[in-house]
Amino acid sequence: MRGNLRNRVLKLFMTLQIRSSLHLTKVFALLLSIIILTVPVLSCKKKGVQAPPPKAQKVQKEEAKPEEEKPSEELVTFNPPARDPFSSLVLKAKQAEAKKPKGLHPLESYSVDEFKLIAIVWNKADRYAMVIVPDGKFYTIKEGMTVGIHNGKIVKIDPKAVHIREFIKDYKGVVKPRDFTLKLREEE
Repeated sequence: MRGNLRNRVLKLFMTLQIRSSLHLTKVFALLLSIIILTVPVLSCKKKGVQAPPPKAQKVQKEEAKPEEEKPSEELVTFNPPARDPFSSLVLKAKQAEAKKPKGLHPLESYSVDEFKLIAIVWNKADRYAMVIVPDGKFYTIKEGMTVGIHNGKIVKIDPKAVHIREFIKDYKGVVKPRDFTLKLREEE
């Protein structure tokens, strides 16, 4: 097939007797583009493969009758609940914790429940207590200091206990005071 096509093109050039190279280039480009476009179509027909379907023609739409019923369009809106069901509760808790201002003192980074009272010391004017926090460090506290993550205040230091008042927000959002007592163990 290709050999015959080549011979035909050469015969065509011979019969035209084109001498100018400019005209030769234009004619050759034209013939080459014709060959490139026709070869795939001819090869498809011989192999039994169907040629690609012709381009679709525009079909004129029949005029719609005004009496035909069109489906009604409903406007659907999403009313989200109070909490986004797709948001992560763990991520929100971490973000809320990150928003809390870091305590100036390490004692403000732990819950009062996690403190362990080690010793109580007093002199004529003041009373002091020594506590250990979960990371194993010891701290000395006195009356009036702020401790705990809920802004607890040390109200009183007795010879056998430390009394702390915290202000905790309950599940309804109401802030209520909570008294907590750290007791000194007899064996210590």
